[in-house]
Amino acid sequence: MRAYQIFLCGIALALFPAAGQESITVNTVKTGEILINPGKGIATFQHFNGDPLFPGRWSEQGPLTFSPEIKTLENTDYPPTSLAYVRWYWNVLEPEKGIYNWKLIDDSLLQAHRHGQTLQIRLMPQSQIGTELPEWYMKEAHGFIVTENNQQIWQPDYNDPKFVQHWGALIRESGRRYDGHPWLESVDLGALGYWGEWHTYTRPTMMPGWEIRKQLLDIYLESFKKTPLLMLIGGEEALKYATDRGTGWRADSLGGGSQPDYGIRIASVGISDVWKKAPVVFEVGRTFGAHKQSGSPDIDVTMAEALRWHASSINAKSSPIPKEWAAKFLEFNDRLGYRFELRRMEYRGKVRTGSMMPLRMWWVNTGVAPVYRKYVLAIELRNARGAGLIRLDNDLTKWLPGDDILVDTPICIPNLEAGTYRVRVGLLDPFTDKPAIKLAIKGRTEDNWHDLGAIEVLPWELQP
Repeated sequence: MRAYQIFLCGIALALFPAAGQESITVNTVKTGEILINPGKGIATFQHFNGDPLFPGRWSEQGPLTFSPEIKTLENTDYPPTSLAYVRWYWNVLEPEKGIYNWKLIDDSLLQAHRHGQTLQIRLMPQSQIGTELPEWYMKEAHGFIVTENNQQIWQPDYNDPKFVQHWGALIRESGRRYDGHPWLESVDLGALGYWGEWHTYTRPTMMPGWEIRKQLLDIYLESFKKTPLLMLIGGEEALKYATDRGTGWRADSLGGGSQPDYGIRIASVGISDVWKKAPVVFEVGRTFGAHKQSGSPDIDVTMAEALRWHASSINAKSSPIPKEWAAKFLEFNDRLGYRFELRRMEYRGKVRTGSMMPLRMWWVNTGVAPVYRKYVLAIELRNARGAGLIRLDNDLTKWLPGDDILVDTPICIPNLEAGTYRVRVGLLDPFTDKPAIKLAIKGRTEDNWHDLGAIEVLPWELQP
């Protein structure tokens, strides 16, 4: 369609004279405003915007019921966010063999959307408590009785073919249903171990061999081709295999005892450039309130390291952020992920409807990561009588931090009535076709377009 429009514009340009050649240069004014943009920031956990925070220990079980009423979208003692992160155990996802509780995920996606968020999820086979495995599976499959936290629990035998068969079936069916869903942000590759984190504490012999682990990895990779996958940082061989095939990575215990190991593992596995094509996500160890109370670690160091590793989002456990840290957390929330500035735009002050017009824009991503969803760069010409939309063919996922990005292209002026129009720039959601990303410059309108100036559209005129 775009090629056809350009072809028609080319004909018009040949038949009709160009309007004046005067060029307008707009040097924008950047803003230090805190921006809440999609797919980035500090996520709520097992909760949504406006929900009460966990007063103490958080829950590892995702939400099972939802209130039909939304009283507020404002968070108290927690940053505003565009992300909600939830995770559930196998027994609630498949309470009966082959009978999947999709309503749980459907309702969570809808709830996130109603709260102005997209959903990050993890489906988990078990925890260290052992009661989250479906009863039907424990009766059918092979397992072991082990002692964990002074209690005996049933531990599945991951080498039993029934584990890959049944857990793999759940993952395949979830991929068929949800891959590419517009409200689904990412899926953790939580295939094995306690909380799906690829470990069983001090029992490495309980983990299966590479062939089983590879089978499970391949099931996720084959089932989710559109929605980003995040590989847990545990297990170097599996981490390397998954990230080599396009997944991002996720690490728990940010700010905790595991944090010093991240840099070593990133270097040894060779995943330091993964962030350029797939997300990097963290989860705080304990809570930030607990870290402050204990006096460790240095919160500024923790934040700096997360940004150095190009993090896009962090699960802060939906636990209160210490009031003394509130301001720096708002800034930190803003710095995670991408931040786009349109520094300059050049266009013609007068154009003829249906003609081609040269357009030049200079962009900078001042964040720490790219955007991972294919948003659409667009120009809109609008006045009180109508509007015309011009989509540009630019891949925003390649706009890396620190790069100078030049968009230098002719655009086709839509068939508009003659008159003066406002030139508006927007980054459109590929699902809704509406502006979704706020730019870090002044001039943003209520509908998230950025108004940069005026243009006069002239009627067609035949050459004498």
